[in-house]
Amino acid sequence: KLGVNCQYQPPDKSIITKDLMNMTKALEDLSGTEFLNHKMMDNDKMIAAMKFLRLLNFYAFFSKQEHLFFIINQMMNLTLTYGLCRESCTALANLSFILCEFGDFKASEHIGQLAMVLLKKFKAQECLPQVYLAIFSGVQSWTKIPRRCLEPILHGYEVAMQTGDVHHAMTCAYTYGMSSFVVGQSLA
Repeated sequence: KLGVNCQYQPPDKSIITKDLMNMTKALEDLSGTEFLNHKMMDNDKMIAAMKFLRLLNFYAFFSKQEHLFFIINQMMNLTLTYGLCRESCTALANLSFILCEFGDFKASEHIGQLAMVLLKKFKAQECLPQVYLAIFSGVQSWTKIPRRCLEPILHGYEVAMQTGDVHHAMTCAYTYGMSSFVVGQSLA
């Protein structure tokens, strides 16, 4: 009904990975300003699809990780085809997170920065916890001093609680606790 074709069984991961890498290459040369000049999404069905895929992405992360690449690929395709919307920042942040799996930290960091620029432009507080989780437990924890990632993850928890997003609040709290333990911060 939303005009987005989602298969029960996602296509082979190698096909989706190739698509994601092609998107990454297309985004690598764009500055934040150039990216913000991309058209805005104005199709209500596509915006609704992005909202649905954003939620689906969270649940797939914990239960059906084989669907993550497909969901993020769908969100990125909608963003690049129909334009930017509030949920596009989560697609970018999750793409940034995935790129860490392939060791492409330079591209991951750049796409993470695009996600942050978009988050700021839309003032999308409801997306902040998901974006911060993906970026600060992803590329930032690999390329920066991990201890510096704790405060943004804690901020993600606070914003999630303020916006009523208990799922992401608890995920931020868990990530904060685990990351604190890993970097040797006192848990007392």
